[in-house]
Amino acid sequence: MRSFLQRTAGATFTCGASLTLAFRKDYVEYIFKLQRGYAVINLIPGTDEQLLLADWGIFFRRITNHQDPQKLMDMLGKPCPKVVDLMTAASGYSLTRITRDNCLGVSRSVPLKLSSMVSLVGNSQIVEAADGMLDYCLALCEEIHDRCPFPGWKKGLEEVWQ
Repeated sequence: MRSFLQRTAGATFTCGASLTLAFRKDYVEYIFKLQRGYAVINLIPGTDEQLLLADWGIFFRRITNHQDPQKLMDMLGKPCPKVVDLMTAASGYSLTRITRDNCLGVSRSVPLKLSSMVSLVGNSQIVEAADGMLDYCLALCEEIHDRCPFPGWKKGLEEVWQ
């Protein structure tokens, strides 16, 4: 899977659209055009629910590998409430690891049965959820960049860009 933020689209945008799709072997990429680059939200199909995932590469390992995660959450509580909400799944988004693709990112499940891939990718509920995830992840990036007390995290946002 490609990381959430990309410098190149990896797909063609037609008729001035700001969203395009790329079909991969096991998933579909929703590729959004940003002011400076592109954002990729992956749709991983399931039988009874669909998983949307924004792969942040190794960025979130600084949280999952921390010696004292509760102390870290306490330190982040005031300046970075979105990060804490993500870690506790209070926002409806959670941190998910997909080992086969070696990715760790922001995810959200959409309760929707899979009838066909074509009808699934164009489903308004999935498209709206992908757009909402884009907004959430961009707000998360902004919060970390502007308010995180750890300089290494701000520098680490560069890891998300590919």
